[in-house]
Formats: sequence, structure tokens, C-alpha cells
Amino acid sequence: MTTPAMQALIDARRDAEATLIQADEEAAEAVGLLSALEDRVRDGDESITAEELTKARELGSFARLRTAATKKRAVAARQKARLAALAELKGEMDTYQASADTDQLVDDIFDALRAFTAHYESHNQHVNDWNARMKELGVTRVQGHQFTLPEDGHLGLNGRDVYAGADTYQTIDGQGLLKHTITQLVTAVRYPTDSENATRARVARADRNEVLHKIKHAAAQGMRRMEG
Repeated sequence: MTTPAMQALIDARRDAEATLIQADEEAAEAVGLLSALEDRVRDGDESITAEELTKARELGSFARLRTAATKKRAVAARQKARLAALAELKGEMDTYQASADTDQLVDDIFDALRAFTAHYESHNQHVNDWNARMKELGVTRVQGHQFTLPEDGHLGLNGRDVYAGADTYQTIDGQGLLKHTITQLVTAVRYPTDSENATRARVARADRNEVLHKIKHAAAQGMRRMEG
């Protein structure tokens, strides 16, 4: 993420590079001028005066000093921008640590799991109570809901299953279902639905929704199963 301070650092680095290149070019130009004058003197050009050579040497020396100063300022500006970016990053990290509330996340998950467990405990109590009352009332044991009898009020028993008309109710292993559900939910969470690739994200959403559908279907099976 490009923050204001990071952008300032990018700009400072770019400006420093441009400044250093320009300073090196100016220094090289001054050195080149002196070298050219000296070459002309060596070749016998008597129009070159000592004053011109002295000025060229002074210009070269000045150019080198200015280049060194320019480089020093550029490095300082770049470091200042870097420190600002680091301070911004640290501030963001400090704010994140202060606002993070993982305790609440854990509490939310615990409450959801407790509610899930309590739901199936309550369900099993209902089914067991219905089973006991049917036995007490002498309801016939049958192979399926389609065999329930009018004289039994279209109620029936079959092991842990109890029938009420076309509906079948049974006790379920809430802890086993909980473990299975958690495993499947973890799988669903991992699908890359926020992928920058639109096709991949669309496929991931479809896969995740299919997993969620199966989880919900499995949860409803023990609770209330419709049989045709």
C-alpha cells in the first residue's frame, strides 16, 4: 500500500537520483573542459592562456565540491523521507495493536460453538422424550414412516428414529457433528473468494457456497429428515 509517507520517499529517491545524475554531468563537463584545454596547449595552441587554465581548474574544483554537497543533501533528504515512512509505519502498527481485539473473536467463536452444542442437546432431549412417550403409549414399531398406523395417530418407532406422519426425527451425535462442521467451515474459509482474478474468485465463491450448502444439509439431517 502506497501511503503518503511512502509516496514522499519514492519521490525523494527519484529526485535524489535525478539530482545526482545532473551533478555528475556538470562535474564531468568541467573536467572535460579542463582536459580539452590542456590537450590544446600540448598540441601547440598558443591562444590558450594560463588564466583560462586556472579558471578551468577552479571550475572543475568547484564542480567537484558542489557535486559532493549535492550528493550529501540528496542522501540527507532521502534519509529524512525514509525515517518519515518508518515513523508512519510504526504508528500504523501501534494503532493496529491497540485496536486488535482477538479476545472478543475467541469469545464469539466459543459462544457460537456453545449455542451449536446446546441446540443439539435440546434436540436429543426432545427426541428421547418423544420416543419414551410413544413406548409408554404402545406405539407400534415399524420399518418406516409409510407404515405408521392410523390407530397410532400415524406415529411410529424404529430404533432411534421416531416417525410423525412423513417426518422422521432422530437423535444425533452433536460433538461429532460439531467436529465435522468445524473442519468443513475451515475448508470453506480458505477458498480465495477475494482473488484479483475474477474467474478464480467466481469459482471459489461457487465452491465455498457448495461446501456451506453441504454443511447446512448435514446439520439439518439429524434434526429433521424428510422422507418421500
